[in-house]
Amino acid sequence: WIFRNNVSKMQSQLLTKRVGAPARVSAFRNAPPARIRVVPCRAQTTTAKSTVDHPWWTGDGVLSLIVNWIIKTPAVYSLLKIMAKNAMIRSAGKRGVEWMKYVRDHETRLATYETIRKEVEDSAFVYPEYCLKPIHGYDEGNLCWLAAFEIDPANYAWCLRTSNNKFPDLDAMQIYHKMRDGQREAVNKFLSDVSIQPKVIIDMGCSTGETARMLADMYPQAQVTGIDLSPYMLALAEYEERQHKPANRQRITYLHKLAEASGLPAKSCDVVFFGFVAREVPAEILRAFIREAARILKPGGALIFADDNQGSKYIQAMRPAVFSLMKSTEPYIDEYYNFDLPAALSEGGFERVETRPSDHRRKLVVGTLPQ
Repeated sequence: WIFRNNVSKMQSQLLTKRVGAPARVSAFRNAPPARIRVVPCRAQTTTAKSTVDHPWWTGDGVLSLIVNWIIKTPAVYSLLKIMAKNAMIRSAGKRGVEWMKYVRDHETRLATYETIRKEVEDSAFVYPEYCLKPIHGYDEGNLCWLAAFEIDPANYAWCLRTSNNKFPDLDAMQIYHKMRDGQREAVNKFLSDVSIQPKVIIDMGCSTGETARMLADMYPQAQVTGIDLSPYMLALAEYEERQHKPANRQRITYLHKLAEASGLPAKSCDVVFFGFVAREVPAEILRAFIREAARILKPGGALIFADDNQGSKYIQAMRPAVFSLMKSTEPYIDEYYNFDLPAALSEGGFERVETRPSDHRRKLVVGTLPQ
């Protein structure tokens, strides 16, 4: 009642154009927890002094603070995450995505996945505090099987709901592949412009390996390594590599490590890629990502972040009901949307820093180390 009668009034005052769609969200279910040791992390809630063109509904604005307060109410949070998942499933189902079929198919291979998880998991891994917060509607964050099992239908639904009706004749999977095509073209164009033909590529926060496979297919002679802190995600990525690796490219290696402390040798890779990871960590960890990339890149190497474009008119004009659902499943979204990523790359020693759109609401932020 408070949301409808107060937030909606603010919307009419602050919005002159309504074009919105929710970001990726997904489900919640109890699952076996990972073995966890925690490293504390001080996370900022906003970066109010940032000069980035952030959406009006983030940061310290009145509406943003009201929504954040509502979300912190446990009963409301529980309701919002259920609403978010149901909205995703409904919209995806209308455009050809059988959400639960994906989950059931994965469940038939659970014993195999569990064996692989034990192989890839570092038993001494120390989980930082930021990754233990609920995200995407999972109380365990990405440290559960359901989060891994729902990656594909959630991605299809996310791209469908963020397509802003640009592709009415395409199903959700086709729209997702159009997003990937735009990302692939933007990455290839950037690396061509800076004359990098990569031999070693690191995909940080690789999840179930979709982007790692994209990069390996783009550069078949390159050695691609995927790094993630979730052994559940890595188990699915490794399974896919064992079952379906094309013969014309190098095998992808997957490692259970932190992107901000990878342990990789200094000056050892040509490209470091972060795909839709920046929005899922606090600002101080995002800066740590940049420092680690600068450490492991060779002179002249490239850093690429692919994520939402805060300046997109579609994100700027997102409706309160939509961004409230998104905020309920993305604990660090305010920090990301207020974070000046190009400035952080420049401060981290990168040159030729620029922002390149990959589609109507997503972007690459790129830079290279000095030669």
